[in-house]
Amino acid sequence: MAVPVVDEEDNNKNELANTCYGRGKVSFTQFWIPIENRWDEDNDGERVYLGENQKVDLLDKSGNLLATIPISMHEKCKMEGTCLLENGDIINIDNTTNSFIRVGGHGRENNVFGLGSGSQNLVPFISVASNDLPYGQKLYIKQLDGLDLGKGRIHNGCVRVDDDSWSFNGCQIDFFVLTYLDYLWLDLDLDRVNVKLANCELKNYILKEDMEYIKATNKEEIIPSLMEAKYVEYTE
Repeated sequence: MAVPVVDEEDNNKNELANTCYGRGKVSFTQFWIPIENRWDEDNDGERVYLGENQKVDLLDKSGNLLATIPISMHEKCKMEGTCLLENGDIINIDNTTNSFIRVGGHGRENNVFGLGSGSQNLVPFISVASNDLPYGQKLYIKQLDGLDLGKGRIHNGCVRVDDDSWSFNGCQIDFFVLTYLDYLWLDLDLDRVNVKLANCELKNYILKEDMEYIKATNKEEIIPSLMEAKYVEYTE
């Protein structure tokens, strides 16, 4: 179990005391990497296949063509911030939802799970997005402590702010669960959670098969380094 620095007694005295975080539960959502030509769901929670015939261009900030992809996939790339193309390219939004950047290709060893809002790469089941908590801040989320992630992995409740989001305002935590299949398997019935600033231990839940599924490297020896991996500019 994670051991937060801020306990119940001190919580009323810390800097979150007079915010939505100190007063009670905050909104909780999840995000993941949508994958081209796979099933996913739209913003209304309806199942959608990211491989329909209608296509649209995916452009970088200079207007250069990165790929031509299904319209539904383009929408998911914008909403989730990171997406995986059929050819193994991993794409991130580039500061705005109108332009994108290719941050890695098939078999990549850098930027394996995509980028957050700073130099830190996203880490599955560790990274969260927040618009009103400090970047890099570790948090303890009570409702995640003891969560079964499958394959012998049990969450300890400790996460880190590695991202922000254009799609919501404040008083919300968006939890990175890697893929839509993980989202379905976890089946979290959580709308709100308790959040504390915490000096807790971040556990590594990454598996070799996770990397293979999103068409990254299968080199198991790099897994420990991915917890603190920083952005490396992609060159073909």
